[in-house]
Amino acid sequence: MVRASASSDVVLEDALIRDGWRVDGALNCSTTPEAAEKQLGITVVRTNEFQDKNFLTDYWERSFQLVDFNVVNRTKFNTMMQILVFFDKPKFTFGRGWYKEHILFKELPYVIAGCTSYYELVIWGPEGDPGGFGLLTIDPEKTTDKMLWMTYRSKARGLLRISLILPSLQNTEK
Repeated sequence: MVRASASSDVVLEDALIRDGWRVDGALNCSTTPEAAEKQLGITVVRTNEFQDKNFLTDYWERSFQLVDFNVVNRTKFNTMMQILVFFDKPKFTFGRGWYKEHILFKELPYVIAGCTSYYELVIWGPEGDPGGFGLLTIDPEKTTDKMLWMTYRSKARGLLRISLILPSLQNTEK
């Protein structure tokens, strides 16, 4: 279990979802979707349908390793990220309303705050992350049960194309 904030009793893994949005304030994420909608130019679905069943549901509690990291729109932040992943390919674990990134001996928690569709999730980063809200979009045509292909877009991170694979398959499939 991970505390969702240093100053909070909210547990990251115990997501409280109401009307399609995570409302428990985990990682100091806004308890309403309006700020994310404005920042990303999106509309959040106002039902729990996609929080309870989305493209990540089948991957909950499975650990994936980053295999591809491509910067589409360069920013200072994603330049730093590119250097970090050169030295240590992060692992990602997903759950209902959250995911964790494991890199350089650190665990970084993220909130899955809401969804715009089955394939698009609104993400809120760890405390101190300058990115604000981000949009994680799956590529359903490339994704398999063993490999995830997606894009991530936020103000600080720009636009990234990434792929993740189950670590046991890393040397056998790409």
